[in-house]
Amino acid sequence: MQHIWREAPIMLHLIPMINYKRLSDLEREEISRLLSQQCSFHEIARALGRNVSTISREIGAGGCNQYNYRAVKARNRARRNAAKRKLGRYKIDDRPGLQMYIRRKLGLNGRLARLQKN
Repeated sequence: MQHIWREAPIMLHLIPMINYKRLSDLEREEISRLLSQQCSFHEIARALGRNVSTISREIGAGGCNQYNYRAVKARNRARRNAAKRKLGRYKIDDRPGLQMYIRRKLGLNGRLARLQKN
């Protein structure tokens, strides 16, 4: 049984992405599909409107190669790495006492209450 989505190429480069840097889940699925069709990195990059090095890095990340790349595993890896980047970024996020101290010193408690009433 053939599926329609395997027959028609997804034109992801036509989807407007404003200031988008990281690969989307759709792009990862398309990479996986094109790799299963034995497409080269250059062909995949052209189809997605991305640089060849972006495709190569994505496939090589996490110990994958063009024969065992899976979009779901790549998505999970990307989410996990994104969470690591954000973890513990600011001391104030982890310390509620520090938040209260800064608010009190800046006099924000009263101002915030007045702003919220308006």
